[in-house]
Amino acid sequence: MNLDESLARVLACPRCHGPIDVGSTRLACKTERCGYAGRADRGVLLFADEEIGSFFDERTEAMDRVVNDPGTRALFYEAQGEAAQRHLAGAPVILDVGCGAALQYPRPPGCRVIGLDLSIGLLRQNKDLDVAVYGSATALPIADRSVDRVVCFYAVHHFVGESVTANRGTVEHAFAEFGRVLRPGGELLVFDLSPWWFLWRAQCMAWNGVRRVLGSRLDMFFWRANDLERLAARQLGRPARLDREVFGGDPLTFIPAGVGLSWLRVPRVLYPFKICLYRWRLA
Repeated sequence: MNLDESLARVLACPRCHGPIDVGSTRLACKTERCGYAGRADRGVLLFADEEIGSFFDERTEAMDRVVNDPGTRALFYEAQGEAAQRHLAGAPVILDVGCGAALQYPRPPGCRVIGLDLSIGLLRQNKDLDVAVYGSATALPIADRSVDRVVCFYAVHHFVGESVTANRGTVEHAFAEFGRVLRPGGELLVFDLSPWWFLWRAQCMAWNGVRRVLGSRLDMFFWRANDLERLAARQLGRPARLDREVFGGDPLTFIPAGVGLSWLRVPRVLYPFKICLYRWRLA
């Protein structure tokens, strides 16, 4: 692949974080004792096990229906996209974790965007990226202190394992990686949903049992705002200033109840989540 030299320096071995050699079809860590190797295929840099797959690989049409629903756009994307554009402005290098098939915000002028996802199909559809990376948020193939912004657009609630404890561990590893790759003064933007208290308690009590029944079909775990903020404070690895913005929206806007329930529409006033933007500015 032909990469801009400055972007090539941003990429790194996901195992040892050393420099990586990006060839036409092969990725190789330059650290002799590491031995890590990946590959490039049709415009996507493959840094993760291709068998992992994504929750979205078999749900693309259903997700498209939900994401492009007028109510969904109005509540979850319009004001949020404007906020993202505002906070990303002036950032030379942006890492979008869970980028999907398209950026959900206007791309700021002059920036370069590295998109990371665990769906090769969605990465190939995404025409807004300068570099498309198949990889995990828990092992970012990105050099230390090399990006100006990390943005997660409704992605963190998909960082799950086989239990509530494993979910926490996965999110902890991801936030540690975000802190590692951000430059001093860099910012982490996380857009996500904070469940109401009763839903949070029910989720924590029932999640393990439902996961055993549904397996990978249950691919969501929602974090209460205070819990996510405490986790981030421990894991980012350096002092960070946090600002949280809550988006309201018209309480009578109707939205699909979920990916598999797009036929069931509920009004915003009964939707048991706060819509939040968490923005950490790192020292």
